[in-house]
Amino acid sequence: MKQIERAVANDTAPSLSSVDVLSSLKLFGTLRKQLSDDDISNAEKKIISEELKYLDAAMVAVSNNPILSHRFGGGFGASMAVAELLKQRQSERIYNDVIDKALEGYKGIGGDNTPFKTDTYINKLNGAVVGIKMD
Repeated sequence: MKQIERAVANDTAPSLSSVDVLSSLKLFGTLRKQLSDDDISNAEKKIISEELKYLDAAMVAVSNNPILSHRFGGGFGASMAVAELLKQRQSERIYNDVIDKALEGYKGIGGDNTPFKTDTYINKLNGAVVGIKMD
């Protein structure tokens, strides 16, 4: 019954108490202030900054993207969930970029990178489907 009530109310945010959310937001503000504090090390600042950038991006995304707010809700819990998705996607983007550049940078026997061009593969596949050899 609780799930039905939450669905009708469009309450899709994970169940965090108001106190938990407010505590997290207060901590969020405190951490942001520490970035300009000279009493903490650069290593701590880097870690804080790294974590806050994903949470910042997630809060903006949840606020500005109706699909995300409809799916995850509009609260802090939704922002935390979206922040995790953003981290995963960024890792995927970096991996893809590194691998793509490795393929693009390869110079084949003839001195060009045609062995890994997608058009080369697509033409071969299209030719195989219709029975025509295309080079």
